[in-house]
Amino acid sequence: MREEYDAHALVQRYELMIAEDDRYFFDLEAFEQIIDHYKALHRYTEALHATELALEQYPFAEELQFEKAQMLLYSNQLQEAKIAIQALENDYVVGSEVLILKATLAMRYGDYHESILILTEALPESTEKEELYYRIGYSHQQLQQYREAIKYYKKAIKLDFTLSHAVYEMLDCADTVGELEEAIAFFTAFTDAHPFEPYAWYNLGVAYTKLDDFTQALQALEYATLSQKDFAIAYQEMGHIYMNLAEYKQAQIHYTQALEYTDVIETYLLCCLGASYERIKDFESAIINYKEAFRMDRTSEEACFGIANCLFAQERWYETITYLRKLLHLNPEHEEYWLLLGDTEYQLGNTVGAVEAYEKSNAIFGQNPRLWLNWSWLYFEQGDLEQAFQIIEEGIEECRDDAFLCYRAVAYYISTGRFNESIDKLERAIDLDYDAHTILFDFFPEPEAQKTISRIIQQIKNNES
Repeated sequence: MREEYDAHALVQRYELMIAEDDRYFFDLEAFEQIIDHYKALHRYTEALHATELALEQYPFAEELQFEKAQMLLYSNQLQEAKIAIQALENDYVVGSEVLILKATLAMRYGDYHESILILTEALPESTEKEELYYRIGYSHQQLQQYREAIKYYKKAIKLDFTLSHAVYEMLDCADTVGELEEAIAFFTAFTDAHPFEPYAWYNLGVAYTKLDDFTQALQALEYATLSQKDFAIAYQEMGHIYMNLAEYKQAQIHYTQALEYTDVIETYLLCCLGASYERIKDFESAIINYKEAFRMDRTSEEACFGIANCLFAQERWYETITYLRKLLHLNPEHEEYWLLLGDTEYQLGNTVGAVEAYEKSNAIFGQNPRLWLNWSWLYFEQGDLEQAFQIIEEGIEECRDDAFLCYRAVAYYISTGRFNESIDKLERAIDLDYDAHTILFDFFPEPEAQKTISRIIQQIKNNES
């Protein structure tokens, strides 16, 4: 039987060894726990390094050879993974686990026909048939064979109610082929047969959520928590539903219950709770949760972005910049991060920095209407009208279906007396979204101006009809 160690102490001792560039002796079981620690955190490169060090001490350990192949695969070193898997096939008895690795490699290369063949070969000897059925279903899904995928997802779920990933994928397939009602019937049959099984009710709740029937979804999830009081993911799912319904207080209650009952507090769940506070503008409470999430995982972009957004909303510009710099260090290729940096630099009066940030945001993804609205406003407020017109026109071309950009252009043109150009953009804006015309009144609060704009809009509307 595997000996249990103090995992935290083991990892600390191991990381001290790495920091000192030294070599300590660890039992095979200790190395396995260290590797498991990094795998649980999805830090596959570090898990691979630990595996390679373990192999220096235990070069003939088959389980370590398997771990190495798996970690190479997970860290996307596909050619090296292929070589390691071939070595396993040559040197050891090929069981279902090796075949699963081989199938996963085929999937990574996009060869889903091959993965189906390998997984089917592995089925007879496998003790985890539900996982193989899931992978076969996923391969069919990638080949757009949705009904075949549904068949295998159902096989997996019948063997294991708790396969949430199979449930979600099955529902996506059912949605694609227009069979969500049939999926509801499938999950309802489980609750009829197993009325006290919490996962049966949870899966039914998720299915109703996919159908946007939130009342039935909440009822099913409530039954799940009645069947198992500490059912954390059911509370989490209820939190998501209440967020969709804009019932943020209820979302907070259920996210808090999920945190209370979860075995391992996840940064994702803390971010969800933070977002529920952010929606009601309780920015301090939101920041507390986002910061705790970021403390637990320094690679969490969601947590870092949440902090930056809340600081921005509180007009704490310099602190916002600090977190945006951290965020852009984590991921310099996200247009929203550059956009928020541009907005913050603008608030600090740093026009050059704001323009540079907007340009980088545009270079990554130019179809964000908010980018063009804010960028053009920077120039308009400074009196650089030609640049403001140029930017807003570029935005209209990039986001051709966005009415707000057209209405903003109307406001700019009217403000500068360019009425003919304003009529052209106004007609286009009305075609896109007539109801949004009231945003013009924010630019022209005077009653007479609003009457004139309303009259012109009504004339255009009448002419169109």
